[in-house]
Order: sequence, then C-alpha cells, then structure tokens
Amino acid sequence: MNNILWTGGWDSTFRVLSLVILQNKEVQPYYIIDPGRASNEVELLTMEKIKKEVVRKFPNTKGLIKKTIVVKMGSIPENKDISQKFQKLKESSFMGSQYDWLARYSEAKGISNLELSIHQDDKAHFL
Repeated sequence: MNNILWTGGWDSTFRVLSLVILQNKEVQPYYIIDPGRASNEVELLTMEKIKKEVVRKFPNTKGLIKKTIVVKMGSIPENKDISQKFQKLKESSFMGSQYDWLARYSEAKGISNLELSIHQDDKAHFL
C-alpha cells in the first residue's frame, strides 16, 4: 500500500495517478485539514472528482484509490523533538509550518512511508 499526502494539486495527483494507472498499485490518500488554508473544501471535492473520473476512464483501477483519511490538524499531537528539529532546519532555509505537523502526524500514527509530493522548484526540495 502506498500512503500519499494528497491535496488534489498537480504534484500529488500525478503521483497518485502514476501509481494507480501505470503501476496498478493501491493508494491510501491522507489529507490534513489546515484551518488556515481556505482551499480545504475545494481540494477534498477535487480529489473525489478525480477518483470518479479515473475509474470512469480506467475501470480496472476501481478500488485502488482507498477512502481518503481526513485528519484535523488540531488533533495532531505535539512532539517537541520533531518541532525542535524542524526549527533547526528552518534556520538554513524557509520551510512552511506544514512540514512540522506532517512529520508529527506520521510519527504519531507510526507511518514510516507517508509520501509527500513536491516538485523540483519547491523551496523544500533540497532538504
């Protein structure tokens, strides 16, 4: 099973579609609701539309994209060790705060293979 942080954006959608359509692999999408992100609802709806369209165009993919696990950011437990390491990384380069709570979520749930899709021009790419 491939665990993917999916937002419905082009980079994470490309990864989901590549796994499902080209490799016939199961994908477990995760989505973290960030209350400061105005696009939460649109992104969730977009992902549902994509899922339906994939099955319509590629019927053999039915069931490969599992039900999205949606998590409220506020439910992610604190982890001082991760947050301190995140702050140290931020000293060398700008990083969005999501990298702190995404790492804390992955650690809290024991998910060692949670994929984050970023493109080469993303500021976090070199890290």
